[in-house]
Order: sequence, then C-alpha cells, then structure tokens
Amino acid sequence: MDIKFKLLIVDDNILDEEDSTYQKIKKKVESMGLIPDIKLSNGSDYKEVVKSEDYDLYLIDYSLVNDISGHEVIREIRDNNRSLTDIILYSTTNENLFQKIDKFQLDGVYICKRDDLILKTEKILEKLEKRTLNPLSLRGVVLHNYSDIEFRLRKFLLELYEGQSQELKQVISNEVDKLVEEGNDNFTKKINECKSSEDYVRSLFLNKNYLFDMCKKINLLKLFKKYRLVNISDRDINLLKSLNNIRNNLGHAKIIIKNKEMIIQDINDLEYKYTQDECKDIKNKIIRAVKILDELEMQK
Repeated sequence: MDIKFKLLIVDDNILDEEDSTYQKIKKKVESMGLIPDIKLSNGSDYKEVVKSEDYDLYLIDYSLVNDISGHEVIREIRDNNRSLTDIILYSTTNENLFQKIDKFQLDGVYICKRDDLILKTEKILEKLEKRTLNPLSLRGVVLHNYSDIEFRLRKFLLELYEGQSQELKQVISNEVDKLVEEGNDNFTKKINECKSSEDYVRSLFLNKNYLFDMCKKINLLKLFKKYRLVNISDRDINLLKSLNNIRNNLGHAKIIIKNKEMIIQDINDLEYKYTQDECKDIKNKIIRAVKILDELEMQK
C-alpha cells in the first residue's frame, strides 16, 4: 500500500493544475493523510492513459473531445481489469445517464452532475479513507513505505560519507564503531569482517545481514548534523525515530479479531487499538518522513 493516491481525471475542461476543481480535490486527498498523484487527460489519449498504470479513483466527464463518450473510457478501464476501482461519471446534465449505464452494463459507477462533482468526490474519498483506517491497512501502509524511506536514508548517508576527506572519514568510522553494539558470536563475526575490509563504514552499509539498522542510521544522521554535514532539525530526527518504533511494533505484530474489532498484538501479547485519528497521524508521519528525505537529498 502506498501513501500516494493516484487519481485520473478525464475531462476536456480541466486542463491544468490551476483549475479550481483540481485544487479542491488535491486538498481533500491531502487532508486524508495521502500524497495526491493526479493525472489529467482531455480524453483523446484515454486508451494509452488507462493502460499506463493503475489508479485509486477515476473521474470521467461524459462528453469528451472527438465525440468520445465517458462510457467508452469506462469500458476501457473495465477491460483492463480495473473492475474494483471506483469511478465517478459526471455531466452538465445527468438526464438518461442511468439508462446508458444500464445499457452498457457499467457496474460500480457513481453518477452526478458537474456542479455536484466536488461533493460526490469528497464522499467517495471519505468512503475509501474509512477502508484504510484500520490496523491491517495501517500495517500495510507503514511496512510498504518504510522500506523505501530506509533505503533512501541509507543511500543518502553513504553518499554523504563517501564525499568526505579521508581524515573525516576516519573520525566517522570511529564514531560508527561506537554505534554498533556487540551481539551474538555470529553478529560479532560479521562486524569483524566489515572491520577488516578496505572501508569499514561502507562495508557495514552494504552488508545484507542488517548490521546497521534504521536506529543506527538515524544516530549516524545526528552525527552528521553534529559535524554540520547536513541540515536537519531535532524535531525531524525525533519523527524518524518515532516512525522507526511504529514500524518495529507493527512489523513483529499480528492482527487479531476481538469483540468484532481489529486489534494489533505485539510479540509480548500486548494489544493495541489504533483509532482513526491515530491511523491518520501515523500516515502523516510517513508523509513527513518522505519530505524529510526529499529535503536531505536536495542538500547533496
């Protein structure tokens, strides 16, 4: 599950991102704790656009350029196995649209007038949001996006380290050695193998045995801040730490059903019930973490 919400608008009147309809929909998606990824099409290229990728929601005008009708676009969507995706079909007037939907057997399509498009879209988005605000969906969202966040942080830290002088690299290497805690015999053996390599820090980062986990990466980020190699606030560092803790709790937990409620149970059998507001807060933390990585990468 991604924190990006992909939405396709097929309308020959909504041509750019400055359009008021586009902006209102974008703000609504953002309010759900998601990153809007909205694509526009005037309908002339609808076959290519529909086949190019999957979307979470489709907004389709009934009357398009070159006498293309909205039901043709919907047919293309359904023919490309998007049978479970919600579609809003709208028009200046919705007279006879119901009959046409029945005629072409276009199931799962919501119909409205153009003037009601924003209201209808908001209702559908709220319905979709409720589907995701539960522990099972939350776990999927966190685990899916966390791995990308950790990969990007590792890549950033390694590239930043490799760009330093040999003298500073040695200082960093000594500090990194303090971050790596002693473990079992196998862990210690792997650490020693890294130490005997040409570049200790690089070897740790590229090792596939997770010798340098996310917690250590965040501590290294703090070290880089100390040496003024990177500009990041303590608040953002703490957010990354918080997200790391959430990931660890969810990653080693199981989902149970208790009194018809979905509950997360950790490895110590402690139970957590995440409210909708807590789910939103965690999704917002993921979005902020992605933006933190964007800002860090711009500093290279």
